[in-house]
Parts: sequence; C-alpha cells; structure tokens
Amino acid sequence: MNKKDRENEYVGIISIFVIVILAVVLIYYFYLSHPSVSNVPVEAPTLQTNQTGGAQ
Repeated sequence: MNKKDRENEYVGIISIFVIVILAVVLIYYFYLSHPSVSNVPVEAPTLQTNQTGGAQ
C-alpha cells in the first residue's frame, strides 16, 4: 500500500470507532431518559360479575 491508501484506511477505521461510540452513547442516553414502567400487571384483571342468580 502506498501512503495515501494507508491514510484513507486509518480515517475509515477512526470514523467507524466514532460512529460506534456515538451509537453506544445515544442508546445509553435513550434508556436513561425513558423511565421503565414497573407497575404494569402481568395478567389482565378478571371481570367482576354478580352471579347471585336472582333478580334485583
């Protein structure tokens, strides 16, 4: 390889590292800025029906 190709390769490698670092920082910021919802019920509540059988 000549000098110009080697310089272009280094620029490409550095740009890939910068893109990966930015992606990690953005994902980390995204998860920190959105609070996790911990009070979601696992199952749907059962319907409360009046099963007395009589007329009201």
